[in-house]
Order: sequence, then C-alpha cells, then structure tokens
Amino acid sequence: GAFDDIPMLIFYGTSDTGCVPSQTEAFAANVGPSATLVPMPFGHENAAYLGVDHSMVEAFITAHTAA
Repeated sequence: GAFDDIPMLIFYGTSDTGCVPSQTEAFAANVGPSATLVPMPFGHENAAYLGVDHSMVEAFITAHTAA
C-alpha cells in the first residue's frame, strides 16, 4: 500500500474506544515490518500521552533522520 516501507512508531491504547486497537493493529499489519506497535494500558484519555516513552520517540526519530 501507500504506507509500505514508511517507518512508523505507533503508540496505542489497549482499551481505546475511539481508535479501536484491532483497527490500529490491522493498519500496522498493512504497513508491514516498518511499523512498530507499542501497546499501552490506556484508553483515549490524557493519561495515555503521559505514558509515552519519550526516549523511544527520540531514538526512533534519530534512527530515521538523515544525517
């Protein structure tokens, strides 16, 4: 598909009712191995944003940014 081979780091809530986990997982499966899923024990609330591992985001950006 259009997103093949585009590196993605996807944090998602395992109890989210706005962005249902099965839809997120299906999207990532369609993207292929360039998508990294990070399940979090949250729904679609602000606490989920506080649970994001910022060092993981920084490492992802560093790894996928041209020097």
